[in-house]
Amino acid sequence: AAQVIAVLRYQKRTKVRPQDYAAGVDIDTETTDDAVTALATLRVQPDIDPERVFVIGHSQGGMMAPRIAMKDGKTAGLVLLAAPARNLLDILMEQNVRLLGMQGIQATPEGIAHLDKLKAQIANVRGAGDAAVGAPMGLPVDYWRSVDGVDPVAEARKADEPMLILHGGRAIQVGDA
Repeated sequence: AAQVIAVLRYQKRTKVRPQDYAAGVDIDTETTDDAVTALATLRVQPDIDPERVFVIGHSQGGMMAPRIAMKDGKTAGLVLLAAPARNLLDILMEQNVRLLGMQGIQATPEGIAHLDKLKAQIANVRGAGDAAVGAPMGLPVDYWRSVDGVDPVAEARKADEPMLILHGGRAIQVGDA
């Protein structure tokens, strides 16, 4: 604020109101559409220069920032913080392996069972969509299929806005590769 920079920050609807999270929600209704609405809301505020509105996203928000900017059509630039450059379902598996390893339980029966279940759920999302198998994190298969359809690198290449990409070398959620 002292530098005359305004920030509009909010949590995804699935974080704030998970009880409303049901079938029919996809990556765009969860992330993209709300962000575009937030940008429009920000631009009409009296002290905001609508020509100088940027999108800053972390993790999934960074991955989706190019799509948000393309749908918005008025974004001045993008800042991607620890944005995945690969498919989120692949990263989800790596995150779980890494976290179980950090907890020292990756090779235990509990850790192995957890990873086997996650592998089956990811295969289910990418295959038949069997309700009995389910999907990661208890979210609907259709939601994960919409996430699986995002190609972060291709979308970033399509975006015309200036883009700053930052990634910490010690990030746990999104690895270097």
